Amino acid sequence: MRLLSAASLYVCAMAIFAPATAAQESSGTMNRASVDGIEIVTGLMSFDLSGTGWDVPTAIRVSKALTDNLALEIGALLSSPHQQFGPSTLVAPEAQLSYSWKFGRARPFVAGGGGVAMIHAATRDTQWKPTISGGGGLRFELNENLYAIGEIRLRGLADGMFDRPSASTAEWMFGVGWMLR
Repeated sequence: MRLLSAASLYVCAMAIFAPATAAQESSGTMNRASVDGIEIVTGLMSFDLSGTGWDVPTAIRVSKALTDNLALEIGALLSSPHQQFGPSTLVAPEAQLSYSWKFGRARPFVAGGGGVAMIHAATRDTQWKPTISGGGGLRFELNENLYAIGEIRLRGLADGMFDRPSASTAEWMFGVGWMLR
């Protein structure tokens, strides 16, 4: 399941970004703050779902620059939090808008968006919850194609579309990204 999801995301990313690659070389993408890229991140997640605790999630994301500073990011988080009723699986696909600045090789950013979370456990019915998220961090260019990323992301999970969040996660993530040029 994980391999199929990652492969599907990769194929979609290539279909979206490949036609723009040649045009970007001549458009000065080296000077803009927003990034066209693919990121793989992991870290620590504090959760308050049906029980509280810590887990080590993994996320894969694809971003597309919309302007020099604004980018659309689409991705998914995968985690296995142990809750009061036992082990569970949390999958949270989402879309975010991020605003970046560029200072040399450093690209600080803030981001916000939403999505849906699927929480599955053998002892309970699968739950689908709308999410809202926000955070910020730093991308640091390691070379012209590779960058390191560190971020903090807060996520609220609601029981219904217009309900206040009844569960939450706080994620401290780090990883690596590849710029698509």
